[in-house]
Amino acid sequence: MSHFDGSRRGLSRLTNEFSLPADGIAFAQQALEFAKGYIVKQPKPVDPQSEVIRLLLRYLIANPDAKDTAEGISEWWIPKQHRELRPEALEKILASLVAKGWIIERDVSQQEKLYALNRQVIGEIERYLHDRD
Repeated sequence: MSHFDGSRRGLSRLTNEFSLPADGIAFAQQALEFAKGYIVKQPKPVDPQSEVIRLLLRYLIANPDAKDTAEGISEWWIPKQHRELRPEALEKILASLVAKGWIIERDVSQQEKLYALNRQVIGEIERYLHDRD
């Protein structure tokens, strides 16, 4: 038995090996074309920082009135499997979202900042999330 390589020549060789009639060859070619549309691609590796950004933005879209400190965000907004994120890394992510204008930062004390959704850019955030899903 020969190995099928997915080419038309390979298909012809395969149909000859199994003695398919001419209409069987046409059927096999149509089935092959149909199947090409269902080839499963390997998912791209997920960057942990990008994943946390998407999680935070989804949380804010679902809870537009939410406001919290970096510590509270780590505890309440981020699912348990991503809580191993170091505080410095989360603060860097929050700073990048502030720089984009997607979240607003407000000082509540000399050491703490409060973060919230910038409601004026909800559409832009939704497009960003849609493009990455």
